[in-house]
Amino acid sequence: MKRILIAVALLLGVCPAQAQTGVAASDKIIMYGVDYSRVKTIGVTESESALVEAFVGINELLLSQPEKYDCSPLVRKPLTVDIGPMCRRIRHADYSAMKLYRQDSDCLLDVAEIVADYLLPDTEGHGLVFIAQLLDKGYRSAIYHVVEFDIATREVISDWKVETPAGGFGLRNYWANTVYQIICKARQ
Repeated sequence: MKRILIAVALLLGVCPAQAQTGVAASDKIIMYGVDYSRVKTIGVTESESALVEAFVGINELLLSQPEKYDCSPLVRKPLTVDIGPMCRRIRHADYSAMKLYRQDSDCLLDVAEIVADYLLPDTEGHGLVFIAQLLDKGYRSAIYHVVEFDIATREVISDWKVETPAGGFGLRNYWANTVYQIICKARQ
């Protein structure tokens, strides 16, 4: 029930965590992109290097196709995009334990721990990031956490877990569709 309320509040532009903790709404919001550094996969047979290039390519879509990948409906405010920190994180992550044979407890994420580990150039405002939890080729879907956080303290303000369908031609586009579907849900 709590997840449903958070999702509805996020779509309406209200953050329950703000009301509970007294965190003031920020005028400055930075979209840092899609974090695949701790993603787990099921049924994905591509090499780690091919996946890393696809993950960086998905982040680059936020800049090369800004109308299609406009994330401002998620926070109901204009935002700036800085994918540099996520692209560096993706390129330097250890993907040796990325592949799973079935969904289990190994694919759970500690969102607060991940956000606390971010190396960001900014010191104020709010950050927005999609954290990939699972890419499941068999079910043609992905699970992400859409996270808004305070940049200065790394306090998670909202965390919306969402599952979206995959599809499209080519490795990058197949998984980029999952990100696009998150944005489409926010526009509804």
